[in-house]
Amino acid sequence: MSHQTAKALSDVVPGHQGPFSAVVVKFADALYNLSVQKKPVLPQNSEVARQHICAYLAAEKYHERLDMTTPSLNMIPVPPKVAMRVIDEFRNSLMGELSTPSSSPASTPRGKRTINVGSGGSPANGSPSGVSTSASGSPRRLGSATPHKSSPLKRLRETAQDQDGEFESSKRTQKNLRDVDSPFNPKTKDIPPSGRDSESPTPPILDDAAYKAQYRSEKRQMSLVEFVSMCNHFYIPADITAQMLQTFVGQRHRFAKKSEWLLACGMVHAAYVRINHRLLRSKMGARSLFQNQLFQYQVGGLARWNMLLWCNIVDNTLKDEPWINTIENTYVYNNSTTERAVRLREVEAKNGLNGQLMARFGAMIDASDMSYSSQQDEYYNRWTARAKQMVGVEAGNTK
Repeated sequence: MSHQTAKALSDVVPGHQGPFSAVVVKFADALYNLSVQKKPVLPQNSEVARQHICAYLAAEKYHERLDMTTPSLNMIPVPPKVAMRVIDEFRNSLMGELSTPSSSPASTPRGKRTINVGSGGSPANGSPSGVSTSASGSPRRLGSATPHKSSPLKRLRETAQDQDGEFESSKRTQKNLRDVDSPFNPKTKDIPPSGRDSESPTPPILDDAAYKAQYRSEKRQMSLVEFVSMCNHFYIPADITAQMLQTFVGQRHRFAKKSEWLLACGMVHAAYVRINHRLLRSKMGARSLFQNQLFQYQVGGLARWNMLLWCNIVDNTLKDEPWINTIENTYVYNNSTTERAVRLREVEAKNGLNGQLMARFGAMIDASDMSYSSQQDEYYNRWTARAKQMVGVEAGNTK
């Protein structure tokens, strides 16, 4: 288990040099055993990341004290959103139990009969020395206790307390001599402590603002490169992307207190549903699939329902933008200009069907290599017909 824990720690703490401290490894092992008992089933198939999540929490607890690198979620073998959900659950349910009192609950008192011991050191009733009789009449030896196996929670608490005590003792420069058990230093009456050195350290509890500032996985700001990459990921045409970029720069200040990813997702959603409206209407579940892909692509920490709500708001707000009208005229109403349509047909006849797409994928065969293909013949016949019409010669009456 220690080898697996060390491997998980090396994944979640990038750039760490040398072996990890035994304090962190021991705490991660104890937390792993407790999570197996308390949380045997993890949501969304995140069982493969249990070791990494426990290592992340251990590194999160001790990275400041041991001067370690801040733990990262990149190498945890589940999506970051799922990992953060499980980490929050472990932090609230497992790490939160460390702050509870470690004393065991009072047990129900059992009837016990004390045996008087005579002057010779033997019991008065003749029973052997050091043996007491319980209420049921069965003999029981004094000073012996029934061995019991400690629970993972108790071991985790003991580990945390021992390790915190080691850190506290290393920070102290003076030693309180009245706490030393020695015949030459008799204990005096306990004096209430006056400083925090005598108090047991508690795990640091961060408020929501500090937690989000230190461990949040979302990004409120969105760069222009990320916006262009998002448009290219969903196959938005380049000319439309340029116009969308101008709108994004002009409207991003409205989302300074929220997240610029809301505006970006809304604009990409508005463009995609218009460009691919036939596909979304004809194929069942296509719209839901696109929305899921859009939700998985964004890294702004948005909730799915909130993202879809703002998609509708952005769509209604920007429906009069020029690039929206261009998309509707081109892809929805098929009302593109005649010159553009003729140019597209000429390019398609010259390069063949999906010729530009094949060239984009790196195809090494272009129009010059397809001189005997049917597409090239069709292009030649169309070109000769238009040339004869322009010079006033009827097709088929060539001399």
